[in-house]
Amino acid sequence: MIKSFRQFNETKHEAWIKHGYEKGSRGEKLEISPDEAIEKYAPWFDNLNAETKFYRSIHSNDQVRLIDPKTSKRYPRHTPPFYQLFMDEWQGFPKRSESLIASSKRVGIDFYGTSTYQVIPIKENSRIAVAPFPDIWSSFNTAEKVKKYNFKPRINYLDSLSYLTESILFDNKPYDRKMDIEEFKKICVEKNISGYGLYHDRFKMESVFKSEADEKNFIETYPRGFHDVFNDLITPDGFKVVEYNNDTYIDGRYEVWTDETCLMIKVE
Repeated sequence: MIKSFRQFNETKHEAWIKHGYEKGSRGEKLEISPDEAIEKYAPWFDNLNAETKFYRSIHSNDQVRLIDPKTSKRYPRHTPPFYQLFMDEWQGFPKRSESLIASSKRVGIDFYGTSTYQVIPIKENSRIAVAPFPDIWSSFNTAEKVKKYNFKPRINYLDSLSYLTESILFDNKPYDRKMDIEEFKKICVEKNISGYGLYHDRFKMESVFKSEADEKNFIETYPRGFHDVFNDLITPDGFKVVEYNNDTYIDGRYEVWTDETCLMIKVE
């Protein structure tokens, strides 16, 4: 019987190793101490007095890791990838697909891995993108925006809309999650031209449109279909980019990301 969270994490870690998940971990293990790593790679960083520190949980037991997120493109593992296609188009922001995701607070991230690491960009004044909420899924004001599409009121959140779009475009069949934004646009246009026929599928119709007339109006008004919807919803409103140094102060817990090479130092 597992009697503690620590024991649960250790058991989970063993399971991940057994199934080979750690083999694909990004970055490399450094055989030096945390202090040596900071002195060598990020001598500008004052770990004692820095105003804000970033944290990330992963499945690893390494004490120190070095990662360049640009060397391995990031794809969402467990969620539809559509939102990231549009975030990569934001001007002045680090590309989401080429970034390391972290949090501005240590709390609330244990679920994502067996060990928590402090994330330190090796370059002083690195660009850090900051979301307006602790999780990216809650960071877009979709509740008001989706009203103009005459979608069902239940489609108020990006995650539910993403899964419905996945179901509508690909009929719950496997598809290339590494598609680029042009391929996504092409698929949306083709689906829009052929029609969705959602009124023949009661579950999907009740999840998306109120009536056949609403579906027809959507097709006529938005020729690129769900591409237009995501393009409208996935905007940088409320997001910001900061230059990270010892004096950078971020008040609160927010999701952050950077495309700069980073040290990851395990914290107890």
